[in-house]
Amino acid sequence: MTSNQIFIQILSNVLQIPVKVLNEGVLLGSAMTASIASGRFLTFEHSMRAMGNLHTLIFNPSTSKKKRIYYKKKYSIFLKMQNDQIDYRAIMKLK
Repeated sequence: MTSNQIFIQILSNVLQIPVKVLNEGVLLGSAMTASIASGRFLTFEHSMRAMGNLHTLIFNPSTSKKKRIYYKKKYSIFLKMQNDQIDYRAIMKLK
């Protein structure tokens, strides 16, 4: 996922929160998750500090009002499409 920085930036813009991404491989992330699940570490931050010098990328949401309005409109369209799909399934349901 870190290779698709445009997607991560859009995710940050849509959610309106910073998105923190480790710039490391999947195996290291799996090892960190396992260390937390096993109780070796309490948090990802503790695990990250113990498992090496990790490079972290932080994607902050855009402050552009135009972009916020754009993503809100896109979300409204998504909700409408979702509700339409529910209606279509109800129409097509066999009795």
